[in-house]
Amino acid sequence: MDFWVGQDDFDLRGVSEKSELIHRANAFCVSIGSKNFSYMLLNPPRNALLKTDPVITNCPTEWLVRYNERDYQFHDPLAKICSRSRLPFRWGHREFLKLLNKAERAVLHEARDFGLVEGYVVPISGPEGDMGGLSFCVDSSSSVADMVSESAARIQLFAAEFHAAAIRVLFDKVPTKSVTLTPREREVLSWAADGLSSEATADRIGLTTPTVNYHIANCCQELGASNKMHAVAMALRQGLI
Repeated sequence: MDFWVGQDDFDLRGVSEKSELIHRANAFCVSIGSKNFSYMLLNPPRNALLKTDPVITNCPTEWLVRYNERDYQFHDPLAKICSRSRLPFRWGHREFLKLLNKAERAVLHEARDFGLVEGYVVPISGPEGDMGGLSFCVDSSSSVADMVSESAARIQLFAAEFHAAAIRVLFDKVPTKSVTLTPREREVLSWAADGLSSEATADRIGLTTPTVNYHIANCCQELGASNKMHAVAMALRQGLI
């Protein structure tokens, strides 16, 4: 469980203000070699009312003004991809730009003028239909390659924690309370914490892979986690595994 030893570094459960969330994200950016971050709220939780401006970022104010003035939200390729994919992806490099239409490329080309050259985005889905995406930006191709190779797992976990905190802050939601997992749910999460895939866990404990995934999905629902990695972190914090 070496990766999880420092999992409290990602614990944002106590964050209740947007300013503190930005402060924590700034510190995380420094730790992974990123310059800027930007959180995109793509879909709110069911039956939830937005309490404050949903923009959470440390990107230059001038860029945000330009983005809004030119209605770039309707052409932003990062938001479009996050809304239909659950896989993290790199953006801004030549191969990525080739796949975009003219309006989408214009958004990223102009972002370069503000130091937002390339980056890495993690899409996140929450337990109440909520969706978001957290992007970390750098000012060179080599920087994003190094960032992803060295910190991909940390970034994915932080993104899940950030989205959960953002939903609480933006919608004034009550933090998820401690829960009780069944013995089987604790077992599959324990093997996940050891790095086993669902297939390997199924072989280890004599279940089918779909059954293991079913238990993991239940864990995510009970814990309010965005994904398996997030569920493991939350279970470890609560002493459930």
